[in-house]
Amino acid sequence: MHGHLPYRSFLAHYHHPEAKFITFMRDPVERVLSNFRYYRKMKAARLKTGKTIRHHYDLETFIELKKRQNVMARFLDGLELTDLFFLGLQEQFGQDVRLLSNKLLWELPETAFQIKKNPTRPTDETDKAIRQRIAALNQADIQLYNRAVALKASGYWQ
Repeated sequence: MHGHLPYRSFLAHYHHPEAKFITFMRDPVERVLSNFRYYRKMKAARLKTGKTIRHHYDLETFIELKKRQNVMARFLDGLELTDLFFLGLQEQFGQDVRLLSNKLLWELPETAFQIKKNPTRPTDETDKAIRQRIAALNQADIQLYNRAVALKASGYWQ
């Protein structure tokens, strides 16, 4: 199985001793901004096709929504990072996919190691105050991410 699946509410039901849990994380501030760009892209696509949308969130409103905060911590709730077979970082995607494919003895085509870039236009998210607010609202994700980075640096998932 793969996808954006929260462990406790979905995957825990399938937790088998031989199951291998793998995840990729990304810098929490960048994750929120990417999520906003995706929301904005989907909103524009719906409007273009004449469909209605319920909400018109700007970035400042979007980041204040509880469901958009600490998503990584909520998705991994019930698992310890050390329970994971592998954890990769979006910031070193190609390198980590190579490492994972070696661990699993997979032979993957070169395209598997490339990052799919989001084609949406940048927003005003580079504003320092916005980034600081996102960080303040996502402390659980920041702590989790920092632990993951430290474990990776120690060679835990080699």
